[in-house]
Amino acid sequence: MVARNYIDTNYNKLNKKHFIKTIKEYATFLFNSEQIKKVSSDSQMIYFDNILDIQFKNWKLFSLGNNNFFEIKRANGVKVNDYDIGTEFPFVTTTYLNNGIIKYADSTDINDLNFKNVITIANNGSVGESFYQNLKFLATNDVTILSIVNYKMSNYLAMFLCTMIKWEKFRFNYGRKWGIYRMKNSFIFLPSKRIKGEDVPDFEYMENFIKSLPYSKYII
Repeated sequence: MVARNYIDTNYNKLNKKHFIKTIKEYATFLFNSEQIKKVSSDSQMIYFDNILDIQFKNWKLFSLGNNNFFEIKRANGVKVNDYDIGTEFPFVTTTYLNNGIIKYADSTDINDLNFKNVITIANNGSVGESFYQNLKFLATNDVTILSIVNYKMSNYLAMFLCTMIKWEKFRFNYGRKWGIYRMKNSFIFLPSKRIKGEDVPDFEYMENFIKSLPYSKYII
């Protein structure tokens, strides 16, 4: 028995700095890959009086296996060595570096590609590392894809979700992979709102929260 598998996550240490780190790392990746021409600490939207400070009283645990909110599936897996270095499509693996991308490749088989505007999660290697993919991409079969149901994934929402997913990665390692079965039985702590008597993730709040933080102006 591994004790950390049953330990409650300590969210008391969670603060804005963790979300800012995610945004800054993604903005830096976009700059280094020449998708944007500038990185600065400007926010997308300005909120006064700390309206969007973290207040856990409205947060709830949501199952990643709840298909009313999330869809989890394995990536269309291909082998890294099957593709020569190219320029068109990112190749996502389980590395924690460079937004999970090990190289770029040129694909001629559309069935190998995965849809953009999703989050990739490493279930092997650097287990739990999570990144937003804004382009169609290739991936190995030890990458899991997370998308949102009944709400449009955005770069801002993805920054929030990636931060919270990575907050849970302490439970897993190379010897204890975070595969689809375990992921669907995992929970993520998120802001919520009540609709028709049901607690649902407050995705709109998450987007606005990220827009209020430094570096959010230049992410795409």
